[in-house]
Formats: sequence, C-alpha cells, structure tokens
Amino acid sequence: MTKTMKTASHIVGIDVGGTFTDILCYNETDHALLSAKVPSVPGNQWRGVLEALHALGIDLGSIIAFVHGTTIATNTILEHKGAKTGLLTTEGFRDVIEIGLTRRLVGGLFDIKFDRQMPLIDRSLRLEVPERVAADGTVLRDLKGFDFSAAAQKGSNRKASARSRSVLSTRTGTTRMKRRQAKPCGVFCRAYR
Repeated sequence: MTKTMKTASHIVGIDVGGTFTDILCYNETDHALLSAKVPSVPGNQWRGVLEALHALGIDLGSIIAFVHGTTIATNTILEHKGAKTGLLTTEGFRDVIEIGLTRRLVGGLFDIKFDRQMPLIDRSLRLEVPERVAADGTVLRDLKGFDFSAAAQKGSNRKASARSRSVLSTRTGTTRMKRRQAKPCGVFCRAYR
C-alpha cells in the first residue's frame, strides 16, 4: 500500500452482488477515480467488501464516506427466494400489494396475454388489522380488542418465517405503533430470535 493511499481521503461506493463485488473509489487527495471487481463471498458478504478495498490498496482509516448497495436483496425479491413473509395491513387494503398501480402507463395493461408477476406476499399470508387512522393522525378505529396472538399464530400455521406491516396514516413513535410492534412477534417471529 502506498503512502498516498494511507493518507488520502477516500469516498467509497460498493455494490455486493451474488457473483461479484464492485467498488468505486474517489481519492480526494489526487482526484483519482479507482474501480475494481472481485468475487463475492456467498454467506459472508463483508469478506468480498474487504477484498475489494484491499484490491485498491485502500486503508480503512482513510475512508471518509462509505456507500453500500446490494443486488443480492433485489435479486432475492425479484426471484421470490426470500423468507415466506406474513403481512399485517389495514382492513380493506389486503389486496393492494397484488393490485399494485393501475395507471394506464403500466406496460401490458391492455394485453390480454400479459404475464402478471406474482405478489411478494401470498394472499393467505396477508392478514387485516381492524383499525383506521385519518391522514392527520386522528384514530378513527382503535386496535383495542384485536388479538395479535391469534394473527401471529395464523401466520405461523401458514409457515411464515418473517413478518411485515403496512398500515395507513400511522406515525412511528406513537403509542399505537409501539403497541403494534411489541405484540405481533411471539410465534410469528420465532425464526428471528
């Protein structure tokens, strides 16, 4: 490693993919733009990141900004290879994830042979929560009495190993959100404990 690389200020961008890890580095000292591609390490993405930094001879102490991206997560979603996930959502909005955007700009909308993609979460794993919050945060229908344990058990019975929430007009940090975050875990999230 050269003295310049040790004392330079580097801005680093890394993309970890399933096959390769790409690095782009801007050296603020001499304005050089460096890049490299190294094999990714399945099951240990950080090893690929460190190999990429090593390939350019970058001292970790010289990094002033680090941006990380990954196509692994994107590919997992696109290929439907992720964890089987359950969804708690506002009552009446269970199918929004499947309907998607119905704008006329969507390719193939008028094509009767259009191959529509399957939703990320199967309909049987989308559970409705009987609650409603107005856009201004006013609670129109409270969660009191909703049995989170039963919903968690239903998701678990259907082999969901992960959970997600998508609700309307809910602000994070509110008592309602804290109560919702605490309750649904249990059986539903056993795989992540």
